[in-house]
Amino acid sequence: MSKKYNSLIVVPMKNPNNSKSRLSDTLTREARRRLAILLFRNTIDVLINSLKLSEKNFDIAVITNSDQISEIAKKKDILVIKDDTDPVLSRSITIASNWAKFNSYESMCVIPADLADPKIKDIISFISYPLPERGLVITPSIDLGTNALHVSPVNLIKFQYGKKSSLKHINSAKNVGVTPIMLPFDSLRFDVDTSSDLKELLAINPDLAERVKI
Repeated sequence: MSKKYNSLIVVPMKNPNNSKSRLSDTLTREARRRLAILLFRNTIDVLINSLKLSEKNFDIAVITNSDQISEIAKKKDILVIKDDTDPVLSRSITIASNWAKFNSYESMCVIPADLADPKIKDIISFISYPLPERGLVITPSIDLGTNALHVSPVNLIKFQYGKKSSLKHINSAKNVGVTPIMLPFDSLRFDVDTSSDLKELLAINPDLAERVKI
């Protein structure tokens, strides 16, 4: 796939063999790998369907260091940004931002690969929010991390993912003279990192336990 549009959705996805380490007390390494891939596939499918239904003009790219994830993305006609470093989320998104700038994208939207149950209506509402030439739209996670993020230009701020990163990104926008917009869409606030997250996910989707072989 090559560039088609001027806006880009980036989904960061590390090697699934090393994913979900915070669930190591709950799941085996193989179960964590299967869970990470299932969540990634679901997020990608929801994004693709959201773009079809909304008729919004975004390319989708995955930034990853995994050959397996790259192959999944290519089969779905999704761009692949190679991250040859040991992935650290802030650094990976910075690499994606630099790639987007080099390829003349005007805005970049970052969506996590591990959303528990993203709803098409929430994705459409998020990407449809009118973003000015200089703007930032954000959906914080439940613990004030950053889940959905849309920035224009693609290098508007320094990316600072981690604990309470939504507050850092909001302040960074203010520091460059941009009024940030918060959109608290419920299905975009819930990702799967901890055993309590997993418990909630299985309550929503009990069939997942069999698919992951928990």
